[in-house]
Amino acid sequence: MRKLQKRKVCNKKDIQTAICLNIFLGSSANIIDYSKEKIILYKVNSTGEYY
Repeated sequence: MRKLQKRKVCNKKDIQTAICLNIFLGSSANIIDYSKEKIILYKVNSTGEYY
């Protein structure tokens, strides 16, 4: 487990990272695990909004 540093702006290259997705989806969690990351990636891919 690793703490994620929150950033206000994410560029297109980083947008698929857990750090950026955590911000875009409004999560206040500091720590994210791989299973949550997969769920977030699925949500992002299924909506197409941030992918």
